[in-house]
Amino acid sequence: FSPVFTADRAAAFDERTFLYGEEFLLAARNTIRGHLSLYSSSVQILHEEGVTTAGLRRDEKIRLGYVNAASAARHAGAELENALAASAGTPIAAGDRGLLDLLDPTRTEVLVDLFFCQPGYHGGGEYGKAVFRGLLHTAAARTDVRIWAALDPTQFMEPWVLDECRRAGVRVVAVKSYDDIVRLVNADRFDSFFCPAVVVYTGYEYMKRAGGRLPFTCARTRVVGTLLDIRDLQLAEQRASVLEHLVALGADRSRLVAQGGSFLSDDAPQPSQLAPMYREICSSDRLTELITISEFCRRSVAARFALASRGIRVLTPPERPRVSPVRFAIPGLAGDATPYAVMVSAGRTEKNALSVLLAFDRLLSGATSRSVPAGLMLVLVGMRSVEDCGLPAMCHPERIVCLPHLPAGELEHLIAHSRFLAYPSFNEGFGYPPLEAMRYAVPSVVSRASSIPEVCGEAAVYCD
Repeated sequence: FSPVFTADRAAAFDERTFLYGEEFLLAARNTIRGHLSLYSSSVQILHEEGVTTAGLRRDEKIRLGYVNAASAARHAGAELENALAASAGTPIAAGDRGLLDLLDPTRTEVLVDLFFCQPGYHGGGEYGKAVFRGLLHTAAARTDVRIWAALDPTQFMEPWVLDECRRAGVRVVAVKSYDDIVRLVNADRFDSFFCPAVVVYTGYEYMKRAGGRLPFTCARTRVVGTLLDIRDLQLAEQRASVLEHLVALGADRSRLVAQGGSFLSDDAPQPSQLAPMYREICSSDRLTELITISEFCRRSVAARFALASRGIRVLTPPERPRVSPVRFAIPGLAGDATPYAVMVSAGRTEKNALSVLLAFDRLLSGATSRSVPAGLMLVLVGMRSVEDCGLPAMCHPERIVCLPHLPAGELEHLIAHSRFLAYPSFNEGFGYPPLEAMRYAVPSVVSRASSIPEVCGEAAVYCD
């Protein structure tokens, strides 16, 4: 018959066709999957009908035949057009009335949120893209699963993601907001929905605003959400002690508390605002599955919040697809032979760049400075100036280079040719950068905080 229909299916025919025209859909799906269609009068098919036409008048039966065959032909045409659009990378608007009609009741239709992964590099977004890639590889081995990707085509997305979509026939659904995605999910026509950061659906903004309740009202669609961490809550509770520690090291208090998007900011959400949000997520019956990314996160969540009966499971982040290093002239370095250490996402306070700067400055000024490679530089990615850390002055500012956020290929080159990676974060849900440094045998200096020892094991140098 056809592996399209018989491989993993309880039902062979699409019941939208109502008795007639199934052959059109069979032929269309065979074409899409690359199967050869053979028609023979000697093949007998047992068709157990849920509805019979035995009681209909002959003219009514003929009329139904024409009407439903024409309907099936329209469905088949739409399937072929959708497959062509997917392979060409042509998105379909989330508000397109024909989108939901393209969903096939004989297949498992899965919507994946890639909107969260845009527009730049961040750990949660890398996790979302890696899981998406894994889903594609799993779906490729089956005939009954189809993946849809929700993203904003006007924002940057790594080319490999779009290439994978075209190769695998994944239709991109063009969205402009999380509300667009919620409307699709609540239409209750997809079988499953995966979001790499469920917290954003509460209205939450990282380090800026706490959220409320989850907006999902679907009864049929399975909602699988990732709670990446509760880092902002944990940092908010440590705010006073961290602030005093950094001020004691020489940081400017007024600059630290005025910095937007930082857990040290006076405007950052308070524990009393964040805790109810996470309590709602953990206990919500609107989520079919709740997952997190490390044992540290799972223990942290389970110790603080009552969980719904589904509990919380760990899905360790898959390895990110390798990006080929793109060589570039690093501003501020004399040439390729100049040794340097690197720190990524240095502009985010929780990454603890201030301690790295002070340690580096003292290293160059101390009695052990002779053991430091001649001309060693410190490259901070994602930071405009050392003043962003609240540090008024340094002894060796000429040895510091600040760079904006870099394209993935250039960042890969920067890490691959560094002497070591500095990663002394206050708190991490997982932590990709040390693993990426390990690809190139580049050592990492890391903190013992949160998930980092779980990720790095004995393959890193630990610091306080």
